[in-house]
Amino acid sequence: MGGLLAVLIAIVLAGRSPDAGQPTAPAAATPVPTANATVAPSAVAPTEGNAPALLFLGNVEGPWQLSLLSPTGGVVPLPLPDSATVAVAPVAGGGLVALTADGRAYGAPGGAAALAAGGSWDPLPLAADGALPPASVIYPGASVSPGGMAVAAAALQPDGGGHGAIVVIMLHEQRMTIYSLEPQVAGLPPAWLDDERFAVLGRDVMDRINIGVVRAADGRILDLLRRRAPYLVTSGDGQTVAVAGADALEPGRIRIGTTAQMVRERALPDRGPSLPAGAYPSGGMALDGDGRRLAVVATGDHLDAPARVFLFERAGEGWREVAMVAAPAGASGGTIAWLP
Repeated sequence: MGGLLAVLIAIVLAGRSPDAGQPTAPAAATPVPTANATVAPSAVAPTEGNAPALLFLGNVEGPWQLSLLSPTGGVVPLPLPDSATVAVAPVAGGGLVALTADGRAYGAPGGAAALAAGGSWDPLPLAADGALPPASVIYPGASVSPGGMAVAAAALQPDGGGHGAIVVIMLHEQRMTIYSLEPQVAGLPPAWLDDERFAVLGRDVMDRINIGVVRAADGRILDLLRRRAPYLVTSGDGQTVAVAGADALEPGRIRIGTTAQMVRERALPDRGPSLPAGAYPSGGMALDGDGRRLAVVATGDHLDAPARVFLFERAGEGWREVAMVAAPAGASGGTIAWLP
């Protein structure tokens, strides 16, 4: 998949059509150069040679739209299986799994490259264990276990009522399990700590944010960390954690450390980069597979400010910003994921 993705991104950056003999996509999925998807002039290439790609699922003036983003500034529109899609996640084997707000699941075994070349989504035949609570919907975003065989998302009522639920898809079992959680679940996907546990953001009766360590198999809460962490994600291997929004006086600060230390010491990391002045996390955030790269979806001071994706990479003991990519035109926010 990596070779075809590189070809597609090269086409976007060059602003030309594929050479004869290369797979071509239908009009809806044709790679197109986008004037607003550019890299800041001072940006440093985030990788040497083969730059990774990102999946951006954005709220574009109403409906959600899926795009393949290059860190160097290209955009490839991709089809969604349903207009109610709220989450797309890359899984083991290079495929993608999508979830709709009402809990339907779809798969694209060929991944982003196949979709860009005209491929389609197929419904996943999953056995159901449990159901979404009344009036609940799956909120945007989903996370994938380190082994790539389980996908998790959060569901709750749009008005914030009720306790909410966690949705877990076990691909090897072809099963979707839904269980309610207390305290109240926040509208962000769980962050996997390993293949058996994930961290869930929730709120107590005093509306205080906390972090619950939950067993994926049955939803049992194993531990509860009384820490403010409005946005929390882990790397693909589950070993690195990134937290945003924990500092009221520094809303653009990102804290990054090891998940083991966070759970053991019951404390948030104390190091990490900061977004540029006037940029604030909007919910979409992703570490790559081994926690060396970070992508953050951010907005500005105004509600109508366009979304931007800031890219950071580890530099020695610290972090540095390497690029800023404008989100597809009209996107006011969205979720982000690194492709392996």
